[in-house]
Amino acid sequence: MNLILSGGVGKIKDETMGSYYAKLISVGAKILYLPIAKRTRPFSESHEKMRANMIRFGVKADIEMWTDLKGKSFEDLDKFDSVYIEGGNPFILLDEMKRADFMNSLKKYIISGKLVYGQSAGALIMGTDMSFAEFFGTVENTVGLSDTTGLDLFNGYSIWPHYTPENDSIIRKLISEKGFKFIALPEYSGVHFSSKGSKVCGVSSVTIFDGKSKKTFALGESVKL
Repeated sequence: MNLILSGGVGKIKDETMGSYYAKLISVGAKILYLPIAKRTRPFSESHEKMRANMIRFGVKADIEMWTDLKGKSFEDLDKFDSVYIEGGNPFILLDEMKRADFMNSLKKYIISGKLVYGQSAGALIMGTDMSFAEFFGTVENTVGLSDTTGLDLFNGYSIWPHYTPENDSIIRKLISEKGFKFIALPEYSGVHFSSKGSKVCGVSSVTIFDGKSKKTFALGESVKL
């Protein structure tokens, strides 16, 4: 695994996580950009913004965009050196992936060890379940998705992006009533999981709710699940 989970971005402009990702990209790499969750602007605009960001970070890469996953296989994915999954509405993203029978291909790609970056919604789908996403207040299940199970890459942990301590009461209620465990990621921060272990990256610490306790891991620390 070589997976970066990002808590997403907010109103301020901070490119720490994007810069972290860019430093891991080799010259001439082929990047697959998936903006499917992002519905607040045209896909073409998101694509151009991604290209501009990589250029600004000094990355010379071939960035291809997919907006339709139907018929896409692991073999199609494996042609790319990295996959970047944009944030937005996680219900739309997960629904599209399930309808296209894309989940297993993505999981196989991640397990193969190639670099994947999941931002906000793109991080949410990596966990066990994301039925709680409507608690964020800005996300609606507009597609009526009933199967909200994700890739379950972290032994029963779900991912909570845009985390703030104000979320603790809701998180503890979900733990108590439904048995959730969470990797809670603040905006502009995340965790990089790789064959070398795990490392908190970005601008601040991340928090783990293991069902019994709350543990905080500082920048640069290894996260223990």
